[in-house]
Amino acid sequence: MGSILITNEKDGKQYKLAFNRSAIVRMEKAGFNIQKIEQEPATMITLLVRGAFYMHNPSLSNDEIDAIADQIERGDELIKALVELYGVAMMSLSGSDKKQSKNFKWEKC
Repeated sequence: MGSILITNEKDGKQYKLAFNRSAIVRMEKAGFNIQKIEQEPATMITLLVRGAFYMHNPSLSNDEIDAIADQIERGDELIKALVELYGVAMMSLSGSDKKQSKNFKWEKC
């Protein structure tokens, strides 16, 4: 899975954004549904951005994440990159990611 690095140009603080299983579960519990992103963009984009912070920045509150997100330049491009990153994470979770080798196989018996 990939990640995105955000840097605060004033103080140099960096935030790594990525998705893992627990971040995605937390997003879904909050109501995130990627298929509703066009019907409910304000809600779904907010949940997508927050979810991207959860994995590597667990101590940040949603208000802190929202404040950071409001200050990110080229936000529209970031959203596109996060949707892509989310898709890669979902493929990895479902086992559809052909690049990643798996240690366990299954079969019907």
